[in-house]
Amino acid sequence: METNNQPLPPEPSPSGAPENKNQPEPPYSGYQYEFEKSEVHRRHARPRYRFNFPIGRILLGLFLIGVGFLYLAKTYNWIDFNFNINILQLWPLAVILIGISLLSGRGLFSGIFTVILVLVVVAAVIFLIFGNTLQNTPEEFQYIEPISINKNPDANLVILDINSGAGTLTLEGFSDIFSKILVSGSFESDFSKLNILSSLENNVQKVEISQKIAQNVSLISRGSNLNLLANRDILLAKLTLNSGASDIVADLTDILIDETIIKTGASSVKVLVGERLKQSKLSISSGASSVQIILPRSVGAKVKINSGISTKIMVDFIQTGQGNYLSINYDEAQSHIDIELNLGVSSLNIGWK
Repeated sequence: METNNQPLPPEPSPSGAPENKNQPEPPYSGYQYEFEKSEVHRRHARPRYRFNFPIGRILLGLFLIGVGFLYLAKTYNWIDFNFNINILQLWPLAVILIGISLLSGRGLFSGIFTVILVLVVVAAVIFLIFGNTLQNTPEEFQYIEPISINKNPDANLVILDINSGAGTLTLEGFSDIFSKILVSGSFESDFSKLNILSSLENNVQKVEISQKIAQNVSLISRGSNLNLLANRDILLAKLTLNSGASDIVADLTDILIDETIIKTGASSVKVLVGERLKQSKLSISSGASSVQIILPRSVGAKVKINSGISTKIMVDFIQTGQGNYLSINYDEAQSHIDIELNLGVSSLNIGWK
């Protein structure tokens, strides 16, 4: 009986292809290693490092952190400096960041060159924003406009929508039973103009007051002041205050408002609540803000708070659940108000007058 002494063929790999023991290893994450391909020198080859530094992302992150910190410091009055940066005029900075990202290579020399270029760009941006611009900031506001909006005689309900940018916003009531004026006041700014729209649909008059950025304005401005007076004898079904980095003072003591909605970013908000309506609503949504609400003793308040990192001072309130509070005079009060607060990094103070 003959025996076949020839060696058996190698078993195929699970994928069906012959196994290649010299197949290179997959690349590492982070710093990339380059090794010699020769099998003889592979053990003794020294790894060479590629400089992979995400300078574009780091620069963008540092810039956003810096701008956010400045607005936060202004909101809580940590610095005595009035500035309002027009973000829309900073779009060339995005082009610069893209260019720096394309120039940043993987070598050590390229990395050092990129860091130096970043420092030069940052210094130039700081000079353009805080140097030359402050010298050219006008001493007086460039745009000054009076405000006068009449109530439509066919309107049964009135909705007032106010969109304010950076600056200050004040609202209070005025009394004139013979006047047809719904809202009056003044606006002054050196970077934006006022836009007013009034429409009537299904006997509902909707008034929109907003700001639009003017041309040829500086990156840093003196801000804007929007001072409004609402007729205390005309019922407002809804009042919406939508602002950016603004200081808001809303004296609603003499104004008839069913529902008030305040949406703001980095701001300080002060609201004085009235007692003329038996039932009303107040909603405030804010980011990095300081919120103060002052209630009359004749009003009972029910408060719901959805907050992040905040400090709360609430006098004469009892907690009824998670984030729910009730004033101690709620059952005996003549008027009631439901307050809903959605706060970010904020300080909250609810008191009485």
